[in-house]
Amino acid sequence: MPRWSHGLLFGLAGGLIALLVERVVLPPLAVAQVDLTGLIDEHVRRPDLMKRPEAERSMDAARFAARLEQETASLARDYRVVILAAPAVVAGAPDLTAVLRKRIEEHTP
Repeated sequence: MPRWSHGLLFGLAGGLIALLVERVVLPPLAVAQVDLTGLIDEHVRRPDLMKRPEAERSMDAARFAARLEQETASLARDYRVVILAAPAVVAGAPDLTAVLRKRIEEHTP
């Protein structure tokens, strides 16, 4: 066999091995959905929150928004997914709302 054919075969084999390793070690991102509106409504409508003064509710809303953003980013990294708001998904994407709700509740001060 000519020398160039050995290089071609080794190049193809190396490329296939690299592709296999990439797919096993770093699988492609998937899509998941989260009902952000539902989570926000649940938080805002809490009875204990409704009794607080407006200034405290505003501060709580800012803390919740920051926590929601942080936990959503963490969830996307951990599950290797792109997260879409639930109304944007018609069908076929897993719903991670319950997982996100649990993470937020666990990290609530």
